[in-house]
Amino acid sequence: VAEYLVPGKRVALSTHMNSDGDGCGSETGLTRFLMQRGMQVHIVNPTPWPDLFRFLLGSDVKDRTAEGAKALDGIDLLIVLDISDVKRLGSLTEKVRSLTVPRLVIDHHIASDDSAGNIVLTDTTACATGELIYDLACELDWNISADAARSLYVAMLTDTGGFRFSNTSPRCHAVAADLLAAGVNPE
Repeated sequence: VAEYLVPGKRVALSTHMNSDGDGCGSETGLTRFLMQRGMQVHIVNPTPWPDLFRFLLGSDVKDRTAEGAKALDGIDLLIVLDISDVKRLGSLTEKVRSLTVPRLVIDHHIASDDSAGNIVLTDTTACATGELIYDLACELDWNISADAARSLYVAMLTDTGGFRFSNTSPRCHAVAADLLAAGVNPE
């Protein structure tokens, strides 16, 4: 995965229709990490950003969802988060299928026969895609800012039902503790 994350690259991030906390948190967290690396990053989703998670965007994250598939023109890399099936990209599906740039998927769901990408990073034991973004940040020695930590914490918090669902593991709590130490205010 690291070989595709080159400074100067133009990257679009996307997630599934009617995005949830894991999709939104993973997108905004990864956006901030990639911007630290000197990449030009924007988000384009098949449906509008949910009001509930608007606070994750901040002033630094560019959401170009309103432009639709046109926002995928001119990119060097597409990263699709939190989906295993390209059809969950709704109105973006055909454009994504036609892209000739590398398409990377980072997900914690069981793989689909119709993936959104040609490079797939998956771990079905992860509690959320946000946990995988955290792992990537640690593996690549990226600085975890308070804003990125908040995004990943929201991803994990929502996908575990407030740390109550069966996907909540000791590791999930350890990652959450690291994110809290990085500056997350749980309120």
